[in-house]
Amino acid sequence: MVAARMKLLRMYLPSIVVLLAVTSNCRGDVILNFTSSGPDVVASYFGTLNLNGRTSLSTSNPNLPNNINPGFGNVILNSPVLLRSLGTMTPVSLNFGSNITSIPTSVSGDTFGFSGSTIYYSSANLTGDVLTVAGSATFAGQSFASLGIAPGTYVKTLVQGSGNIVVNAVPEPTGLTIFGVFVCMVSFRRRRINS
Repeated sequence: MVAARMKLLRMYLPSIVVLLAVTSNCRGDVILNFTSSGPDVVASYFGTLNLNGRTSLSTSNPNLPNNINPGFGNVILNSPVLLRSLGTMTPVSLNFGSNITSIPTSVSGDTFGFSGSTIYYSSANLTGDVLTVAGSATFAGQSFASLGIAPGTYVKTLVQGSGNIVVNAVPEPTGLTIFGVFVCMVSFRRRRINS
């Protein structure tokens, strides 16, 4: 039980910090976390955006495949996509890695995606002009490198409407932790031998 809570805390803490850092008012943000979870990469997302002033249209192809392409800044999770919202966002292309298209092995939650100046969603998640989404996708047996994801924090801001889409890519720190323990052990042993 404690391990599960620690895992959730490790997964969401970077997003909470980023959310507090990039929001200066209650306009809303959607946070998309990419984290390593054992041999898998998990994408989890949650939050709200105000789509006021943006043009909402039905999609010409509601069966867009679930996928990510960090090089093009494309994310579509939990298709079918029923609506798209057009409007200005900066930067237009949110490059968060290499040009590799990857399909998740499992998805759950609400429809959400973005590409260029378009936001993809389902009308079930829209109340007035406010879009609220939450969900996750798992890329089994994948790493940040195989998905083309560059670790870091990337922000896309809605110019029409309000809010940010924050992509937070944080690899699991276990490799660094093991290295740190190794360095401590070696220095302790060396200190003990010199005494």
